[in-house]
Amino acid sequence: MLFAPRPSVDQPVAVQSDRLPKEQSPAGLSERAALDIGLDGWHNPATDEVIPGFHIGPDDRVLDVGCGGAHHSQFCLQRGAHVTFTDIDPDVIARVQRAFDQISSGRSKGIVSDSYPLPIEDGSMTRVISTEVLEHVEDPMAFLRELYRVGKSGALYFLTVPDAISERMQQGIAPVSYFEHPNHIRILDNDQFAKLVVDAGFVIESQKPYGAYWTLWWMFFWNSGVGLDNPSHPLLDAWAATWNELLKTPNPTKTIRALDRQLPKSQVILARKA
Repeated sequence: MLFAPRPSVDQPVAVQSDRLPKEQSPAGLSERAALDIGLDGWHNPATDEVIPGFHIGPDDRVLDVGCGGAHHSQFCLQRGAHVTFTDIDPDVIARVQRAFDQISSGRSKGIVSDSYPLPIEDGSMTRVISTEVLEHVEDPMAFLRELYRVGKSGALYFLTVPDAISERMQQGIAPVSYFEHPNHIRILDNDQFAKLVVDAGFVIESQKPYGAYWTLWWMFFWNSGVGLDNPSHPLLDAWAATWNELLKTPNPTKTIRALDRQLPKSQVILARKA
């Protein structure tokens, strides 16, 4: 397992009307994280979009590489798609598979893999998801080329990495091991991330920052002295309360977008295989 779980874009989602009860989910996510992604248009049951522009339907074959809590996979499965999910941890794959079998038996397949190579047929996937993974892998170009290989022509890709601003803020505050193998072994700025994606053969549809709430949450977390199994501390509670007050203001989204630009936790790319 990684030293620290991936940030909000790759945390398992909280309960919503079209999801499993929390205790049956592959893993649980705080209501705060679910609200955060909801404000940004993620996991939209009205449009069947994982993120804006990344629509999922029953004809889609979805691959989620480095699935972690597999909340994106879960959303796709509940839209009727066939889902393949991979992770290097066999315990993660087993846990997610048990949960997914309760949603729809026979439409999901878990694979233990380090992605070198992916045991997936060429051109077999219409949607590919890989969130907060590139910062871990030894050879990001080889990894991206594997993602490219398995996608059909025109396939859509949802890719994220931790933003360099957030990562550099945590240096000297987070434990040293957070920036060592098997955790975050590289920091990618916006241009580097985009160049990797383009050089791997993809066409970028959009790129945007995300997750200012989580940038500061992690900074406060490292100072709180609590564990990730129960991240409860007055400092973290106060930060959540402050954000809740922001959400009550007349136009919170405008402020949140400004904060995302200045203090992004992650960079999000929507790309297409030409």
